[in-house]
Amino acid sequence: MASDRRAESHDLRGLLSGIAGLSELLQEDLRRGETANLRPWLAMVETQIRRLATLVEDLLNLTRVSKGQLVRRSLPLQAVLHEALQALALGKAGQRIDEVSVGELPELNMDGGLMRQVFVNLQSCI
Repeated sequence: MASDRRAESHDLRGLLSGIAGLSELLQEDLRRGETANLRPWLAMVETQIRRLATLVEDLLNLTRVSKGQLVRRSLPLQAVLHEALQALALGKAGQRIDEVSVGELPELNMDGGLMRQVFVNLQSCI
């Protein structure tokens, strides 16, 4: 149980760090009077907030996993990996990020939210 809580805290911290990093970039642009670039940054903040809400929802639904009630549907694994990498990149705004290269991935019957967290957790440990 304690290791589960540590992993959940790590996941939440990653998303919150992404939001904080984007907020810093927004503040820098505002200090310089560069308002033309604000829309894309705000869109990224909104994306991170939606991902945070999804993670919280996934955590709340985790009890269903223990009861064998995963929310499975056919999803392209490539898209799920791409979302996870985007979340990691936003969490490390302004930092160097190692490039990740993978071949073509299949479409799988899976719980997309949980699989995305698997990718985020794996990359965060590297």
